[in-house]
Amino acid sequence: MGWKLQAVFVLAWVALLPSLLLGETLDQLKLVLGLTGSTLVMVFAIGKGVELRAPKFLAARKRLTLTLVPMALGVVFASTGALEVTLQASSPWGTDLEITGVASFLIGVAAMVIVLVTAPEC
Repeated sequence: MGWKLQAVFVLAWVALLPSLLLGETLDQLKLVLGLTGSTLVMVFAIGKGVELRAPKFLAARKRLTLTLVPMALGVVFASTGALEVTLQASSPWGTDLEITGVASFLIGVAAMVIVLVTAPEC
């Protein structure tokens, strides 16, 4: 495993473990850490599949990379929403941004699944 993939793997766990273990004590940070860690896990999975020369990953490499865009945008929107909720709890904009971010993240995950299912076996 290359050092870049190893760094992504470590960062994914650094983001996911506090989110999973500390739960409600992190409040809005839990959502941000969870989505960030999940996106990093997807980056690691794509990188590992390409590194191992898995035929499906090689055939769909560009499309798989594009599926990371809505996931990353989801993390940005959800993070912005979490910050807004933390700063102004009475404002509905923060919750709307969080919902938009999670929806964008899930669209990216669904796109990744579809790309892998429809990728040709080389």
